[in-house]
Amino acid sequence: METIGRAGITRKKYGPWAETILLKNEFLKRLPSEKGKQTTFEILKPLPSVEELTTLRIKHFTTTVGSLVGEAFSTFQDMASELGDWYDNLPEAFQNGDKGSEIDEAKSNFENLNEVDLPESADEVKVVFIPEYTESKASRVSNACAQLRAAAEALEEEANEAEEGAGKGDAEEKDVDGWQDAADELNAAADEAEGIEIPGAFGS
Repeated sequence: METIGRAGITRKKYGPWAETILLKNEFLKRLPSEKGKQTTFEILKPLPSVEELTTLRIKHFTTTVGSLVGEAFSTFQDMASELGDWYDNLPEAFQNGDKGSEIDEAKSNFENLNEVDLPESADEVKVVFIPEYTESKASRVSNACAQLRAAAEALEEEANEAEEGAGKGDAEEKDVDGWQDAADELNAAADEAEGIEIPGAFGS
């Protein structure tokens, strides 16, 4: 049985999310962990080249604008819920103090982020979004904002291509103005979310 450890995967310079992609595409099988030893995998078939892994990564992270936007706003609602739980678990003296006010304000700001209504024609536009590793709460918000900006960029590109096609006599009708308006709203929502101040200790 041929095996490889995480260090070996790193040395192949595959880039981010390599382990996830190799497991999903059945190149590797995770072996039972042993205390004090690094995670090891059984190699099930010849590992891909860097170029092949890049293609698999793009395929893995290709989604739709609708899904990407939904995930981003779900993150914002999760943040509001977690902030609410934090507030509820504070002693009353802290709830009524500056810390409680900070938490409650951040919670309300996340709750008030309204999900952008996408035109039906834009909901299925394809987009590639490769997320950052998101361990902290602050990085989760940053990642959600990046999702909104990626969705906006995809809609803008589609709108530009549609306008160019119309100029060349392309008869297909597309809601170009609706796509651009949605892109503007997505960027505005990302700006608003980035402006929410996450209370200290909670964002780590």
